[in-house]
Amino acid sequence: MTVLMILLVVKFTDIGAFFGGQAIGRHKLIYWLSPGKTWEGLICGLITAGIIGMICAPLIINLSLGKAFIFGVTIGGIGQLGDLLESMMKRDAEVKDSGKLIPGFGGVLDVIDSPLLAAPFAYLVFGLL
Repeated sequence: MTVLMILLVVKFTDIGAFFGGQAIGRHKLIYWLSPGKTWEGLICGLITAGIIGMICAPLIINLSLGKAFIFGVTIGGIGQLGDLLESMMKRDAEVKDSGKLIPGFGGVLDVIDSPLLAAPFAYLVFGLL
């Protein structure tokens, strides 16, 4: 159940950031690296991550709603950092898409970049609880 919570938090961060950025995004996050990302989208994504963390909290033992919100925001933020790092690697390699295996997502790296970085941090956090 913990792994599912981590995946939901990270992926819903992306979803919240996308829709929030589309709706109210005006200020570019890092234009040269990922021109579609905005500060407003990031904030919406982190709020979404916190809410998903709170929704999943009853399924995790010893996780209060406050801790769940902070967990969601933290892991969601680390997931976004993973996404930006993957974008940086693609720019360095001069590759627009990292593959065509998963149509609409750009490739396997585009799907796993966020959880790949967030999962070890989530493991450490759950170890401290």
